[in-house]
Amino acid sequence: MHHHPIRIVPKKDDAPAVAPGLLAHLGDLDDYMIADPIPDFRDWNVTLADGRRLGKVDDVIVDTTTMTVKYVEVKLDRDVLVGEDDRWLLIPAELIRVDSDNARVLVDHLPAGGLTNAPQRARGLPSPSEERAILAYYEVTAVGAEHG
Repeated sequence: MHHHPIRIVPKKDDAPAVAPGLLAHLGDLDDYMIADPIPDFRDWNVTLADGRRLGKVDDVIVDTTTMTVKYVEVKLDRDVLVGEDDRWLLIPAELIRVDSDNARVLVDHLPAGGLTNAPQRARGLPSPSEERAILAYYEVTAVGAEHG
């Protein structure tokens, strides 16, 4: 299934420019929003293809060079993975589908190990090494990724 990037656009013409080459939470970019026709899906439930709920979309992480959503930051439900209370999962945007009709975000494919070995983290932006671990775990080829 081919996914189109989820674009981020200014809310008004005089929105301040965002420095390229960074990752940023959309929640921190006050003057920007998810472009139509995709609704703002933050706070929506995140479910697997089989209907199991993972949690809620806490925020999305934007690549400020392309102004597209790079990751969906999911606050996991407590019963999804036993352990500490508050945990987040970054899911590459290529792996999600926004289901506007049911106000939910679907994760169509998980690696064979499911979520047990998924890189989990506290809320926040990933470091380059965390990004590499996330992309490798989900078997996503990093487009324009830095090599080295």
